[in-house]
Amino acid sequence: METAMTESVNFGIIHLSDIHFSTEKNFIKPKFNSFFNSLKDDFQNCDHIFIVVSGDIADKGRSAEYEVAFDFFVSLSDNLKKRYVSTNIGFIFTPGNHDCNFLAEPKLRQNAILNINYDTLGSDNSVINNCIQIQSDFWNFFSLYCEVPQNKLFYRITEEINHKKICFHCFNTSWMSQKEEKPGSLFFPIKKIPELEKTNDSDINIAVFHHPINWLTPNSVQNNRKEFQNAVDMISSLQIIGHEHENELRTSENLDIPSSKTFYANGEILQDLTNAEISGFQTFAIDVSNSNFRVSRYRWKKDIYQKYDEKEYALQRKFTRSVNLQESFIFSLNKINLPLPFGHRKVTLPDLYVYPHLEHISMKASDKMDDYIDSIRLTEFTTEGTYILEGESQVGKSSLLSRLLLASYEKGLYPILLDGSKIHNDNFEKSIKEAFNSQYAYSADFAT
Repeated sequence: METAMTESVNFGIIHLSDIHFSTEKNFIKPKFNSFFNSLKDDFQNCDHIFIVVSGDIADKGRSAEYEVAFDFFVSLSDNLKKRYVSTNIGFIFTPGNHDCNFLAEPKLRQNAILNINYDTLGSDNSVINNCIQIQSDFWNFFSLYCEVPQNKLFYRITEEINHKKICFHCFNTSWMSQKEEKPGSLFFPIKKIPELEKTNDSDINIAVFHHPINWLTPNSVQNNRKEFQNAVDMISSLQIIGHEHENELRTSENLDIPSSKTFYANGEILQDLTNAEISGFQTFAIDVSNSNFRVSRYRWKKDIYQKYDEKEYALQRKFTRSVNLQESFIFSLNKINLPLPFGHRKVTLPDLYVYPHLEHISMKASDKMDDYIDSIRLTEFTTEGTYILEGESQVGKSSLLSRLLLASYEKGLYPILLDGSKIHNDNFEKSIKEAFNSQYAYSADFAT
């Protein structure tokens, strides 16, 4: 859903992907002035600007290519600091398959990646560490901008902006890349990333990785493609991706999972070493106060970078909690008890639900009679008070309560659905505890 931006914009992102810096060709250098000048209107009210590169900084993963990249980013950073004097500049890098130096690949790695799964990885990190060695030059380059993480498969970079916590969740999907890899061939060991299970209370969560979901295998025992997508969708509302060289912005929502709406931003190739005329990138301006963002997309055309599209959207807050609604309880809230034939698809309440209009009855004589309100307004939770829903049997009171409960949960609250028949007259606190324990579960890191 598109939304209107306010004047308050707190941080910006320059998303670059597939730059393929090379010591032999440099089509970006003569384009730099046009590239930088095209940014002049995007970050006027930003306290921070992050330069986010979703992989393939280098062409062949060699140190000399990262020296070319370093010169480019120094120039970009220096120019941004001159234009936006009080703005902080940050860097977010994730490796791509071109950031692997395959000339340095040992035979042991070639053999290991032929059959990668949880069983062959074992309980230690020896296979992963061996596979990541060919990214050594990338990590040396990374160290010039950020502290190298202990876990090179997954790492987080956080920043506090205007009293809001911003988190970039970075995934190294190219850890087992090959020279000629195919869609559906990669494996990412989500289960070996315990950090994903821990509480994350950031206000804005952005995932950055190189390979789109379709490059991961669905043919593993756990369906690694789905496993990865579910994990990333649960923690991020915006995903910044590269590899396929084509710009695409789309959304996805899993109606069985609260707060699951996600924006996918696939980046265009910035430097095509076979055609100097192919080049593009995109920027984001994000308002942390309401999580609205504006995306602007640029493409090289007629010797200049031209903005060809600009849209505004609202991000849905994503966070992991120490205490979560149980999946079985969410299923019961979304379940439809009527036999509705829709082929092989299982229809849930969110698929069909339309918030009804409610007749407003007040005890105050001054209030207007026959005043009707749209019940979706109740999901705003801006007014404290007690509300009673009254109506005939089967008019939809329970369905409305289910939708309101999930809506409040998505906003970070901890609602409880209390069945009146199960209230202990002599111990109301016990009734609350029993309902809470039947509807919520503690995460693995709760004790910590």
